[in-house]
Amino acid sequence: MKSKTCDITKELNICHLTIMKTINRYKFDFDALDENFELKITRENPPQNSKGGKPKKFYFLNHWQKCLLILYLQNNDIIIKKKFEILKSLIPK
Repeated sequence: MKSKTCDITKELNICHLTIMKTINRYKFDFDALDENFELKITRENPPQNSKGGKPKKFYFLNHWQKCLLILYLQNNDIIIKKKFEILKSLIPK
């Protein structure tokens, strides 16, 4: 299942722009995780009752790309917890 970057920002309590900059800076790494996977940008128009504004860009990330993003982000309490969960899930039982 793929995750939208805007949903990841809510989960990690981090600015969407920070996530977008991180992905763009290390785009080659994100592309390398799946040879058939291409990062796609979707633009969603503002809500109908709003005064407008720019459409927002979103990346759709697979599970491993989401893990990579979390590992590349600077630490805060939520991100440290997620990094620990990723590491714990990789340890054989």
